[in-house]
Amino acid sequence: MYIIDKNKDYYDYFSNIYGVDKGIIFDRRGSVVLDDSLITGMLSAPRLHSPILFILLEIGNVQHIIKLHNFTFGSVPNMPLPGITSSTMQLVRTFKDHKHYFNSPISIREVNISYHWDYGEPRVYQLDRSYEEVIARVDSKSIDLPILGGTQITSLLDAKEVWIELQTYFSSLKNDKDIDLHLTDVEKAVNHGFDKKTSFRNPIK
Repeated sequence: MYIIDKNKDYYDYFSNIYGVDKGIIFDRRGSVVLDDSLITGMLSAPRLHSPILFILLEIGNVQHIIKLHNFTFGSVPNMPLPGITSSTMQLVRTFKDHKHYFNSPISIREVNISYHWDYGEPRVYQLDRSYEEVIARVDSKSIDLPILGGTQITSLLDAKEVWIELQTYFSSLKNDKDIDLHLTDVEKAVNHGFDKKTSFRNPIK
């Protein structure tokens, strides 16, 4: 798999281990470099009686449900009210039904999980069912093409697993575009780590 992007993620180096196949292209330009606060910033405020939220990380044809809890609150930039500043993330379910639900090859969004509740008792989330039964609602907000290397997700998902999931997804699309048809010389250099503002200045005489 050949990844086009100036940003680097924690699974990228497997392209060097397994070899770069330019017949399988992941155009990740426009990626969003994340930390945990940017993920929690997209979330609804948890209610006091149920201080748990869930996000769905879709990687190719695989969906990972991650629970967020142990919230701390404080001032959030550009927000008038206090918001979530940190949380603990825990992987609670993975679906491998060979389906892709959203437009981006990899994305994050908040989801509501189906649950059973009796008066006076805590919610019991129904995580042992099919995807359609587990996911009660999907939020319209999303983070497409996330760079995960600066988040807790790196401790939940093995880098090799992420790379394989993306490789398998793009292979299934039979993506055989020629990379040279889509990149200028400057774009190719940026993809290899050069800064287009400083690396292509006229030489000083």
